[in-house]
Amino acid sequence: MTVLANTAPFRGIIGFSKLNSEAHHHPTVIVRGDGIRLFDRYGREYIDGVANFYSASLGFSDAELIDAATEQLGRIANFSTLSHKLSEPTEALAEKLAELVPLKDAHIGFATSGSEANEAVLKFLALRDAYHGKAGQRVVVSRYNSYHGSTQATSSLGGASNVHRAFNLEMADRRFLTQPDFDEHALPGESEPAFVARLVAELQTLVEQEGPERISALFAEPVSVSAGVAVPPAGYFEGLQAVLRRHAIPFVDDEVVTGFWKLGTQFGAERFGLTPDAVSLAKGINSGYCPLGVFALSGALYDEIAEAADASGFLMHGGTYHGHPLAAAIALKCLEIYRTRNIPAHVARVSRVFGERLARLGADPRVIAVRQAGLLGGVKLDRGIMGMRTEGLAPRVAAAAQDEGLIVRASAGCVVIAPPLIIKENEIHEVFDRLERALRAVQTAMPH
Repeated sequence: MTVLANTAPFRGIIGFSKLNSEAHHHPTVIVRGDGIRLFDRYGREYIDGVANFYSASLGFSDAELIDAATEQLGRIANFSTLSHKLSEPTEALAEKLAELVPLKDAHIGFATSGSEANEAVLKFLALRDAYHGKAGQRVVVSRYNSYHGSTQATSSLGGASNVHRAFNLEMADRRFLTQPDFDEHALPGESEPAFVARLVAELQTLVEQEGPERISALFAEPVSVSAGVAVPPAGYFEGLQAVLRRHAIPFVDDEVVTGFWKLGTQFGAERFGLTPDAVSLAKGINSGYCPLGVFALSGALYDEIAEAADASGFLMHGGTYHGHPLAAAIALKCLEIYRTRNIPAHVARVSRVFGERLARLGADPRVIAVRQAGLLGGVKLDRGIMGMRTEGLAPRVAAAAQDEGLIVRASAGCVVIAPPLIIKENEIHEVFDRLERALRAVQTAMPH
C-alpha cells in the first residue's frame, strides 16, 4: 500500500471540508481505533469526543461486534431485502426494532444511512399524498438549522439557508419553524413558558395559512445538534404535538443522532414524551460498524402507505444494500450489548460527571452557555452563527482541540461534545482538560 506524506495532495473529496484550500494539506489519516481513542498513521493519539459523528457508541474495535461481523461473513456476506426475500439477521432485527421503537404496531424499513432513512419516509409520504390526489399541493415542515441528511431531498428538509442557496435546492414544498433554542431566539424579557407558547403559536399559524390538508408531516429531532445542541424547553414538544394531533398531521421523529441512549434514554422520544407516527434511526443502532439506516412507521401510517403502494402495483422502492445482513447482524449484537453491559446505567452514572465538567466551562467568560442532554453536550461560544457556517470562535477552538489530541465539532457557534457511551469518568476529565487547554490556546492567540 502506498502511503502519502501529509504534504502530498489528496485527490479524494471529503465532506465538511474546504476543497480548494485544504487540498494542499493531506487530511489526517486514521489507521486504528481502540475504545474511545483513535490513532493516525504517525502514531498520534486522539480522543474521539464526538464518537465518529455520533455513531461509535461502543467505541472502536469492540471484540463482540467484530466477532458478530466475522460470524455473519462466514454465513452469508451479502443479500438484498427485495422481491419478498431477506436474510435471517435482517428478519430478526426487524422484529426486535418493532418491539423497541416508540410506535404502535410498528413496521420497519431499511436503508444504508440516516439520510436515506429520512429520504424514504419523505418518499413514502409523497406516495400516500399522490394516492390521495395531493401531489401538487403538499407541504413538509421542519425547523430552521435542523439537519435531516445530505441527499438532495433531505438537505432541503434541513433548515440551513446557506446549504439551500449553495446547492440551489428546490424549496417550493418546504416550510420552517423557529428552532427551540431559548438562548438564541428568546425575545428580550421573554420567559421560557412565553417562548414555548410563541413557538407553538407559530406552528398553529403556519397550519392555518397552509391548510392542514396540505401538510404532509412535521420532521423534528428531539435535540438538534446542528443548531448547537438546542435542548427544547419544557412544554415545547407537548404543545407542538397537540397542534399536530388536532389537525391529524403526522409527526416524524428523527432519532438518527439521539437514539440508543445518547440522551440517557433509549430514544429521545422517551425523554421528551414524544408520540410520533414515524421514526428514523441510524448511527448508534450498530455503533457505526457497518452502514445501516432504519425507518419505522406506525401501523396506521403503514396501512395508508401499503394501500397506496398496492394501488400502483407494488412498492417501487428498494436498494441493493437495504437490510444488509452484515449490518443487521452487528446491530443485533449491539442492541444485546446495550442490555448485557447495562449501558443505560453506565450512561446515567458518567453523565453526572460530564454535566459537572460542562457546568465548570460555563463559568468561563468566553462561554455564552452550556447545554446538556445525557452524553450530548454543547459549549456555545458565538451568537448568531447558525447552520453550517464556519466563522467564529467555535471552529478555532475545535481546531485547537485537535492539536491537543481531542476531536470535537463546531456547529452553530457551539463546540459539540458527544463521546462514545463507553467513556469512563477519568476519560471524561481527560476530554475536558484537553478542551480547556484548547480554549486557553485560542484566547492566547487572539489579539487583545
